Amino acid sequence: MAIAPCDRVGRGVKRTSGVPPAATVSVRMEGDHHMASDMTLAVGDGSRRTTHAELATRDPAMRALEHAVEGLCEQLEDANQRADRAEERADRAEQRADLLQVKFEAGALTERIARDEAAGLRAELEARHTWGLRRRLRWALGRKR
Repeated sequence: MAIAPCDRVGRGVKRTSGVPPAATVSVRMEGDHHMASDMTLAVGDGSRRTTHAELATRDPAMRALEHAVEGLCEQLEDANQRADRAEERADRAEQRADLLQVKFEAGALTERIARDEAAGLRAELEARHTWGLRRRLRWALGRKR
């Protein structure tokens, strides 16, 4: 929506006719309020138009405001980069934790297998203690073949 050229009369706004527009402002709705998105002003007799960017280079207050906005944009960019790096570190830490979990589970499985094998070997040894000499010799000679 564009605001037509106008003269202020008290608190109201009155449209003028036949006079070249002194200012044209494009306005859009942002939530509950209007935001100016584009602005041009007539300079001198109205034959030349000046944009918002050109005005900003002339007005020290506008330059200071733009400088502050640029600083805030840089700070936001830095904060976004730090957040991205933190996310990457968190992802790497999660991957390391997953790898450690897998290694732990593999170690626990290996320990259970070794424990079961040791129990079996102990049981076999206990059984062999009851063997007589002849059976031990037969077992030993039969195993070498």
